[in-house]
Amino acid sequence: MTKRRGGIRQRVKRLAAQPIEELVSLFGTWLAVEQVLGAAQRDRLFGPARTFWLFLSQTLSADGSCREVLRKFLAWRAREGLPPASPKTGAYCKARAAASPS
Repeated sequence: MTKRRGGIRQRVKRLAAQPIEELVSLFGTWLAVEQVLGAAQRDRLFGPARTFWLFLSQTLSADGSCREVLRKFLAWRAREGLPPASPKTGAYCKARAAASPS
């Protein structure tokens, strides 16, 4: 039996290339993010659950930048027919910081 090298790496690369909604559909039922983090109290662009999914996408990405994950998020909004949002990363970075344990 031969070892397959890079099997996990290849899977991570494939996941990182997927749109964010694909991550939600693949893992959403297992993780139950909204139940754990709670639903957003207000209609925020970066509520707790959305921030989690964006951060997961960011950590899987080879680039790992806030700019890249925000690009994916804006593409999702466009596909869903939602109004465009700012491409600046400040709001996402603040939401991420607020969600991290102190």
